[in-house]
Amino acid sequence: METGNGDQGPGELTVVRDSRKLKDCEGCGSSCILNRIIFPEPGHANLPLTTGLKIKEEQMANHVSSLKRARQTVTRSEVNRSNRSRVRTSLRALREALTKGDVPAAQAQYRETVSTLDKSVQKGILHNNTVSRYKSRLNARLKALATARA
Repeated sequence: METGNGDQGPGELTVVRDSRKLKDCEGCGSSCILNRIIFPEPGHANLPLTTGLKIKEEQMANHVSSLKRARQTVTRSEVNRSNRSRVRTSLRALREALTKGDVPAAQAQYRETVSTLDKSVQKGILHNNTVSRYKSRLNARLKALATARA
């Protein structure tokens, strides 16, 4: 068991549980530290008690394959989060251009947004039908704006 405040914010404690490497609290035993982290008692020697202490628990894998899977999951989650963010940003920029009423800027942004949406289908972020619906509705708004300005 490792506890620490390395990369967390203030008042946050990370608890890593590894069934093979439980370390003993000073004379109390490993079960004591688990109970005191989950249910802290005043006056415990190894646990800094602060008000608003958040406990974030991470499970450690025991096999090489599950360790690898855990690493892959973290990497893929970061990539997926980045791709979803890119799609949302592009959609937001297009909607803002449509709201401003700038037809040439909206048309240029529409082309970029369609490209981003199509890439999101290839990467599995959005479903093809969802993207088709987005493109259809955005194109209808763009056409309405272009005909209203003309």
